[in-house]
Amino acid sequence: MVRELFGVVWFSPAGVEGCGPVPPGRSQVEWTEREILLQFYEATGGADGMWGDTSNWGSARPLEEWYGVFIDGAGKVDSLILAGNGLDGVLPESLGQLSSLTTLDLMGNRLSGTIPAALGLLATLDFLDLSHNRLTEVIPAELADLTHLRVLCLNHNQLTGSVPEGLAALPKLEVLRLAHNRLQVPSPAKWQHIPRGEFQPQRAGEDI
Repeated sequence: MVRELFGVVWFSPAGVEGCGPVPPGRSQVEWTEREILLQFYEATGGADGMWGDTSNWGSARPLEEWYGVFIDGAGKVDSLILAGNGLDGVLPESLGQLSSLTTLDLMGNRLSGTIPAALGLLATLDFLDLSHNRLTEVIPAELADLTHLRVLCLNHNQLTGSVPEGLAALPKLEVLRLAHNRLQVPSPAKWQHIPRGEFQPQRAGEDI
């Protein structure tokens, strides 16, 4: 199925918006950042009026004028900050192509489905907060490839399975919040070096 969204043509199979087969002769890595953000916008309900603030999204305005989008000195998307903005839907794998992203803050929305394994491609990512959503299934092992990651917050979701052990080896990780899920709580010995690690609900009077 071919769709046209705000003048940008992109491809998707029936029932799966924005994650379809790549057009012949075009590599998936050739999506522009504008196209990636438009895919994200539709996949998370922005085009359906679910977002609280959609200022300039889908317009011809520069990306830095789109609400929650921040650009670095080279003109690349540096940060996507849409906490508490009513996002409702799934995260597209194409987010993993925002190669200069350092901050992804989508906490406090209604995101569902799985955490895309492609987020592990965001080599410069420093801050990832997907907490207080409705994300399910396992934490992708690919997140252990984020060697610049300093903050990882996935708490208050519906994640299951074990915590990837590779996260414990991330050299810069300072904050790891995984409580209020359905995860298997790991042995604390491998994680005690993380200054602010939270796997279980806090007890009264405890400051994690």
